[in-house]
Amino acid sequence: MKKYTFKNTDEYFKKMADEMGILKEVGEVNINNYQIKKSQGEGYIKRLKFGKGIEIIIGDFRLNKVLQYEYNLKIEKGIEIIYFLKGWTKFRDYSLTDEIEINENEFRYWDGGINNQGWMKYPQNIDIFFVNIYFNKRFIKEISFQGDRELEKIIFKDTNRRLTKKIEIPELIVPFKQIIQNSGDFSSPAKILYLQSKAVEIISYFIEDQFLATNKKENTINKTEDIKKIKEAKKIMASNLIDPFSISELSKKVGLNNYKLKVGFNEIYNATPFSCLRSLRMEKAKEFLIQENGSNIMEIANRVGYSNSSHFAAAFKKEYGLNPSVFRRKISF
Repeated sequence: MKKYTFKNTDEYFKKMADEMGILKEVGEVNINNYQIKKSQGEGYIKRLKFGKGIEIIIGDFRLNKVLQYEYNLKIEKGIEIIYFLKGWTKFRDYSLTDEIEINENEFRYWDGGINNQGWMKYPQNIDIFFVNIYFNKRFIKEISFQGDRELEKIIFKDTNRRLTKKIEIPELIVPFKQIIQNSGDFSSPAKILYLQSKAVEIISYFIEDQFLATNKKENTINKTEDIKKIKEAKKIMASNLIDPFSISELSKKVGLNNYKLKVGFNEIYNATPFSCLRSLRMEKAKEFLIQENGSNIMEIANRVGYSNSSHFAAAFKKEYGLNPSVFRRKISF
């Protein structure tokens, strides 16, 4: 396995093209379009570099052989928010204990230090589709008011990587999909501005959820009335599995703000609202599988809010350790 040193993101993509032989640049200034070389597979990676410490990277490709390489990152500390829509990737940073696998429909963030080493692997003959949002200190300095560095201190308090963490922030789904829907043509300045605004929206949701919420000093769920509202929110979820309310809509219905709703679910149910919804859906699906032998798996998936059978099967297996068809066979004996 070959090892590569990257001093900045420009050098990362240049070496992917020139030394690793995976990419071929076909783009312009600040908008780098790379095609996967025909000898390696098909597809592309697009990189939008907005300046001031913020980038969007979109990958949509299929490799005809496994790509695995070692890296040595000496780039400016930054955070990468990753949304995988298809396929998977594995990597291991030597500063972390275990290797990390990012799978379909997962959000993760990569909190990179200034000197990290490890390896990365992409599979062969599997469709890969991901969107990454990257930002660093320059972006935070740009949005801080009157030189206030408090936000920078909260987010970048450690020069080393702290973790590579799976995240569940339902609000991220819409702006990520809006980026995907508008990523075909970068010729319009208005389109570029729109994409940048969506990246900033994603970063703001992420910072609020991962950093600011944990630094708030107010007491959260310590009133009987608030606990009743959290439990009522769960009941509303259970009654709307097919077309669930957003966090904002659910908060308004029970009379709590978004922050208290999220913290309340964590304190009472040890789960995010999103993961709680998934568990409620799987609980109802399990009930259908036990009681209704005549219903096929896709019908049951639709009745609990899933339009994709593979996504439903993956969620069910995650909850109960078996996919739905195997579970049904076991209970039929």
